[in-house]
Amino acid sequence: MRPTSHRVIGGAMWLCLLPGIASAWNWADDDSRIAQKPQFAQSRAVCRRLKDLEPPAADRPDAKTRKALAGCDAAALYYGIGEPRQPERARQCALVQAAGAGDDAGDQPFAGISLLMMIYANGMGARRDLNLATALACRVHGAPAELDGRVLHLQKLAAEHWRGHDFDYCDDITSGFAGGLCAARDASIESAKRELRIERLATTMSPPARSAFSTLRHAEQTYARTSGDNEVDLSGTARAAFEIEQEQHLRQVFEHLLDRLEKERWPTDKAADYTAADKQLNAVYARIMAMHAAPDERGPYGSADSLPWTTVTHAGIRKTERAWLHYREAWVAFAAQRYPGLPADALRAVLTRQRIDELTPFLPKPKPKPARPAVTFHALPADAASVLAAAGGIVTGGDAGATPLFQVIFDPNAPSDAELWRHLHADHPDAVVRWLPVAYFNADSGPMAATMLAAADPAAALDANFRHYDRQTRHGALAPERGARLGAAQKRLLKAMSHWGGYTPMLIVTDADGTLSQTGGANAYIIDAAIARARGTPREIPHASN
Repeated sequence: MRPTSHRVIGGAMWLCLLPGIASAWNWADDDSRIAQKPQFAQSRAVCRRLKDLEPPAADRPDAKTRKALAGCDAAALYYGIGEPRQPERARQCALVQAAGAGDDAGDQPFAGISLLMMIYANGMGARRDLNLATALACRVHGAPAELDGRVLHLQKLAAEHWRGHDFDYCDDITSGFAGGLCAARDASIESAKRELRIERLATTMSPPARSAFSTLRHAEQTYARTSGDNEVDLSGTARAAFEIEQEQHLRQVFEHLLDRLEKERWPTDKAADYTAADKQLNAVYARIMAMHAAPDERGPYGSADSLPWTTVTHAGIRKTERAWLHYREAWVAFAAQRYPGLPADALRAVLTRQRIDELTPFLPKPKPKPARPAVTFHALPADAASVLAAAGGIVTGGDAGATPLFQVIFDPNAPSDAELWRHLHADHPDAVVRWLPVAYFNADSGPMAATMLAAADPAAALDANFRHYDRQTRHGALAPERGARLGAAQKRLLKAMSHWGGYTPMLIVTDADGTLSQTGGANAYIIDAAIARARGTPREIPHASN
């Protein structure tokens, strides 16, 4: 631990005890071309002014508490996820997390520095200090617009002497990447509350009903997860948020029906109503299965059966339909135990109409099909070339020294990245592409990426990882080597990627004037646009030898 130092600011004594905070990256020091834009000057000046602010010494946990907090979850303590809210314990945990994270202290949105920012802004778990919260916000990584907006937002609250308790990291997000993180956080909070309510309800059931309810819960979770994986467009930058939202939507529908039946507001449908609903569902399903993709649209895995302009395929809908059928019959079996007076066909009618509501949006719309979406490329900052060149990469479609058409930043576990690989493998197997792995999607993404880079044949390792990718678990096939870790260059690339747009897959091409630009997504038309742009630029893409 470095020596302590004191600084008196506004009459308050601050102690710089936490190297994970003090040495963290700061928006004031960002030297990228994007950060130098005039619109960000005000927030960067604020960060320079508050740069030395640190949490007070009295807030730091002692050695005994730090030991007890090893492996703690600050977000769970702060939000009350699966346990009672403990704001002060959350503050202590976040300080421990920040101290142990070193240069990566600002990477996690709901841990360490980011959570301390919310604690000091809201005055929950520590004395409110909006200037300290702003200083911490300056050390949280993210897209430039997010950083700028968050810093100015906190300073506005300080000027207004705000006394609320609902400031949140998610208030100022602008990127699809951060949107997915916030959606996952919200889903965790809601899921914990839902589980508590359902567990309490289960204790009131007879043993046979409880057993049937357990089977129903498993079927419900499988259906929601399968629909989220297969019935949501995963081509956009906010795909993670949309996937989570779909799963949460279906679980809310489940809980609403359960609550309705528990209150004995039973449906009054007759057998004929179920027959009519089932006939309508079969008709909707048949129409969807009869739909053809646009002539130039290829679905995941290079198939020709994707529905126009989305990553949803006939196979995915078919898989979800099977999961729904199990879910429907599990409902009927549970109801027979819990609500013996409820006719099975009345319940089936309700569930069938719910499924029709989920499938109807996939039917063709009467309006003309829109034109193919334009693909927008965004210029990268001047230092991007050095960041990309320093990072480890894997060349496919040619030997290691071949000049790539474009580069791709990816995570070995991300489903959209696996989809991009399958599109390229099916439609452009000879295209020379340099793949740059980063780690954010799963806990083992880093070891997997490091193992891939260190393999005797990195291209074969990447190929095996995505060729056998498991969409159900959203996990690559490569087994990580014990102790494998990504180096500093890959971590620097991840931080840069969060500023460049904050999503994967990120496709990077070299423009005619030698500058780098990027776009994102996994659809075939995005790949075609990147290849077309790259072939119009004769300059070589700078890259290291690997």
